[in-house]
Amino acid sequence: MVNLLTHSSFAEKVSDSIDKEKVIHLASKLISFHTNTYEGQAKMAEYCAAYMEGMGLEAELQDVPMAKGMKSKQALGRIRGSGHGSSLILCSHIEGGGPPRNPEQWTKKEGQVEDGWLYGLGGQKTGMAAMMVAAGAVNEILDPKGDIIIACVVGEKAGGIGIQHMLNQGITADMGVVAEDSDLELATVSVSGIFGRLHVQGSDMWDRPRGRIHPIQKMNKIINALGSFDINPSWLTFKPHPDLPGYPLFNIPSIEARGNTCTALFDCRIVPGQTEKTVRRDLEKLLAKLKTDDPDLKAELEMPAPGFVNRLPFEISRDERIVQTVAKWHEYATKRKPVIGSGCRLGFASDAIDLMHAGVKCLNYGPGGHPLPPPLADRRYSIEDIFAAAEVYALTAAEICT
Repeated sequence: MVNLLTHSSFAEKVSDSIDKEKVIHLASKLISFHTNTYEGQAKMAEYCAAYMEGMGLEAELQDVPMAKGMKSKQALGRIRGSGHGSSLILCSHIEGGGPPRNPEQWTKKEGQVEDGWLYGLGGQKTGMAAMMVAAGAVNEILDPKGDIIIACVVGEKAGGIGIQHMLNQGITADMGVVAEDSDLELATVSVSGIFGRLHVQGSDMWDRPRGRIHPIQKMNKIINALGSFDINPSWLTFKPHPDLPGYPLFNIPSIEARGNTCTALFDCRIVPGQTEKTVRRDLEKLLAKLKTDDPDLKAELEMPAPGFVNRLPFEISRDERIVQTVAKWHEYATKRKPVIGSGCRLGFASDAIDLMHAGVKCLNYGPGGHPLPPPLADRRYSIEDIFAAAEVYALTAAEICT
């Protein structure tokens, strides 16, 4: 092996080491896994672990405790460095991408490659394929000083359960790239979701002579005050962020009424500077005012909602080494100036949140993005962008870890 940093054609050597056929074959294979179930996730994790082991990486399969006593699996790969350089995590999540809900509207098969496009669901899996093949290429031509870790994790959509499990095992790095589908934009800031439930208690249906206190009517009063799906709700305390226009955002996606109780699930997308504690404080203040105006209103707040993990937003400076390195190699690989900010990731959270708050300097960067409008038939990803992502991941790993 050669230390490519001493080689005059460093970038060319790294780029040429990436097998493009392998990238597309692997991306097509990963998209074929239906990972909307724990069983499907486990099968894909097992495949990823075996694939990375076949490339010469140290591979580990982790059991991850999930909600309601269930378990899933995730796969980790590692290239050991000498211990004298910076380390890097390349991360993407397994879940996401099941059988199409509207198969009759699809004209392409899952994993089909045609006219420069790869078809199927689960865009982050294209980034996962790119980072795995990139790691394999770097492993063949480079003696890194710092570790390179490939994390194919689960539980991202449940609040980062898998990435938190990995971090709790002591597996971490100095820097990281999360291969979310960002349309090859460098997402350096994101909102996060604060989930909770509001419970409103009414009276018995036949309560007389006072008259029934209807829980749905009382809940409607709260919803009107909250302004479900209002942009920048006035009752929230926050400082607007220039890269997150239209946020924070408060939404109530579901309401359930049983007997004399009405429960509403809420999802509050917050900006840097806000926390679960500040949202709770603002909600309690609003509820206290409503109860003063209406003594019959009996409402309780539950945070987080069962099955959810509340996380903080994240932001990384554009001047950080990892951002500048990805930006440089993005321009090299695509011949386009990088877009840096929230980009098409506006409104979405990712595992970069947990990595950043664990001290890993990271950003989101991956192929795919800008989804088609519903019903999402014939969802597709640019093969050229998948290749570019693999090139950027490999060049970034080679520079950071040598």
